[in-house]
Formats: sequence, C-alpha cells, structure tokens
Amino acid sequence: MQRQTIKLKRNPRSPAHATPLAELVVTAMNGVPGATDARVDRSESDDLVTSFLYAGRGDASVPEEYFDRFGLMQSS
Repeated sequence: MQRQTIKLKRNPRSPAHATPLAELVVTAMNGVPGATDARVDRSESDDLVTSFLYAGRGDASVPEEYFDRFGLMQSS
C-alpha cells in the first residue's frame, strides 16, 4: 500500500458545519474506496493536509462531488 496526501478545506458554498474540520476530513477520507488509516498531518492556514493508505493502483481519484457531501473541497 502507498501513503498519499491531499489538501482539503471547508467549501465556502456549503452550509456551516459544527463538526471540527479535522474530524470531517478523516471521516471523508476513510470513506473513499481503497483508502484506510486517514490522518491529519498538518494545518496550513485554512487547509488541512491529510494522508491515507491507498490499496488501489496509481493515485486515488476522488470526485469533487464526494467531498462536497462533507462540506469540503480540495485545495491547491
């Protein structure tokens, strides 16, 4: 398995969540097929850098719509 990283932040177009950002990020990433052991590695301004183990081939591809369900979006 390969550990991959992704940077996520709250989606400003989504309704406000009372759930802490770190908890949303870990919950969302653990729900991605093939992804396990999600964790927050560091905070960068309004973004969280998270890493996870991915059992699939290549890089994990997660559609924007999936993150939107959690009120999140990928950050560059």
